[in-house]
Amino acid sequence: MRYLPFAMAAAVAAALPASATAAEDPYCAYVKNRAAADSAVLVAPELIGSAGLVNAGSEITGDGNVAFEAGMRLTLGLRYDFVELYRGLATRRVGEADCRRHLALRDLETFLEAGRQAGLGEAATAQLEVLEELLPQAEKRLQQVRDEVQAGRAGIEELNATQLRVAELRNRAADARLAAERAQPADTG
Repeated sequence: MRYLPFAMAAAVAAALPASATAAEDPYCAYVKNRAAADSAVLVAPELIGSAGLVNAGSEITGDGNVAFEAGMRLTLGLRYDFVELYRGLATRRVGEADCRRHLALRDLETFLEAGRQAGLGEAATAQLEVLEELLPQAEKRLQQVRDEVQAGRAGIEELNATQLRVAELRNRAADARLAAERAQPADTG
């Protein structure tokens, strides 16, 4: 008698869906609950029954004939299909496997993203240092080309090309500065 409350608590805990007992990933909760719902139909026994009138001989008359009386017959039962049971349990295992696959894929994506972000701050800082060393030299070369164009020793195409190169260096330096600033709190924390 003292095991009855424990048995009732175990039965209630087994009847609860997995998502009610532990916090899970929403996708896993969906897949497991869907698999449990699909398998519930497959593992449940089937109730069968039939009812009808049956003619059964109840007494023999004096002339050798049997007098038939109509009687009611009711047949009830449970039928269990072991192939459906196997399919139901396999459906649950598929839900569990899909959840494990999803969690592994999520962990892999997290790992790859962390690897992509590793060292970005140092790389951006190093790139910024190199570009800041090159910018004064590029500005000086641009001024030289302007002077050569004014003196007639260089063409306008060379001036335009040099201006584009210097502008690209400035843009790359600004991008590197921004990337270094963004990555700095992640590197220090």
